Amino acid sequence: MNIITANPAKPLTSAADVAAWLDEQNIPFTDVATLNWAKEFPLKPSFKVRVARTADALVLNYRVQEPAVRAVADVDCGTVWEDACAECFIKAPEDAGYYNIECNCIGTLLIAYGQGREARQPLEVEALKAVKRYASLGRTPFEVRKEPTTWELSLIVPFALLPHLHDDGQRADYVGNIYKCGDKLPEPHFLTLYPIDVPSPDYHRPEFFQ
Repeated sequence: MNIITANPAKPLTSAADVAAWLDEQNIPFTDVATLNWAKEFPLKPSFKVRVARTADALVLNYRVQEPAVRAVADVDCGTVWEDACAECFIKAPEDAGYYNIECNCIGTLLIAYGQGREARQPLEVEALKAVKRYASLGRTPFEVRKEPTTWELSLIVPFALLPHLHDDGQRADYVGNIYKCGDKLPEPHFLTLYPIDVPSPDYHRPEFFQ
């Protein structure tokens, strides 16, 4: 996973400033466009990501164009993957466990840690308040909107919330994958940055992290 260490001389204090902050430093988007299960789920929305870091935070910037959106989950630690959702799964190479950072298109968040799908340890709702968020669609929940929609999402996730990344203030050698999903959208879809070679959609596959 390509994580760029951003210029420490350019401070970042607001998630609303993330896109401009990354633009100023010429940090490009990467297309997330792998359809591992194209026969059953052929929809391929436009999905791009930028991942960077400051001395004390992981910075995520997503840009999406899709034919319909949904944002029902309005409380952190809820079922955000059922909505229009962007996800970053990430780990330190030497660690058996990984974090799943999942966020719907209105900034409702889920973060958990563990070694596989089962027995994951979610962060508490109170702890997640430390994550700064910007959602171009606002923060108010809504049911399915069957119309072409472009949306952007930015997150600043303090490394203090991610102790298993063993961060030293400079690391950029993490492995992981980036995902787009929407289990209850009119056309469910499953995009990944790196391929996942299993028969049916399953994002909890750290053996395919890069």
